[in-house]
Amino acid sequence: MLYFVRLRLIATVIVASTVLCACQSDLYTKLSEAEANEMVALLLRNGISASRAASKDGTSVVRVEDGYFADAVALLNEAGLPRPKFATMGDVFADTKLISSPTEERARFIYATSQELSKTLSEIDGVISARVHLVLPKNDPLKEDYKPSSASVFIKHEASVSVSPLLPQIKTLVANSIEGLTYDRVSVVFVPGERAYRPPATAAVKHGSLADPVLGLLDRSPYSAAALLLGVGACLAGASLFFSRRRRPGAPS
Repeated sequence: MLYFVRLRLIATVIVASTVLCACQSDLYTKLSEAEANEMVALLLRNGISASRAASKDGTSVVRVEDGYFADAVALLNEAGLPRPKFATMGDVFADTKLISSPTEERARFIYATSQELSKTLSEIDGVISARVHLVLPKNDPLKEDYKPSSASVFIKHEASVSVSPLLPQIKTLVANSIEGLTYDRVSVVFVPGERAYRPPATAAVKHGSLADPVLGLLDRSPYSAAALLLGVGACLAGASLFFSRRRRPGAPS
């Protein structure tokens, strides 16, 4: 029975090595550890084999097998990941030691304010992305022609989450953040996100079982499937050689 144990061990090692050596591609780079962990967790929950690796510069890389690349991109885009980077007041008004004109300073202030508001609205549960566009006319106090300020808010949210009940709170938040902006001059547009990712019909890769990753490779990646077939062929060749040695007189057990 010893040779059956050895044969089973050889087959397990070959198949496991084939699975681990499946071709992987970098999906996103230059990520923080928290961003990468969030993305990998989402992919794994949806049956997409993914992993996180550390780069030399300290950032993280999210990798997926080639056969899962398209599904991974669609799923992450659907979830609004990786999250957009918003500039803060400190970023926009960093000390550049250059003299700026009043017009440039005003433009930078409007941009920084819209970025701060967009970041705040993006943190609402169910919101995929948010943008705030401000119109702050420069009124001359000596003239009677007064142009009121206005704001337009675009919110893309998950189709399964209703964000429209928060309309009064969103308009109040934006109006109270801008001097001279009134509640009725804030318009909000809600757009539900469309589902671009469709879960595979077959069972996806799951952890804890060697058979599940093998079936996932055969179903999703032709290159990994070819590698797996080569591994099985090598396993059979090794088994044949092992049994031929067993038949020889004096062969070690």
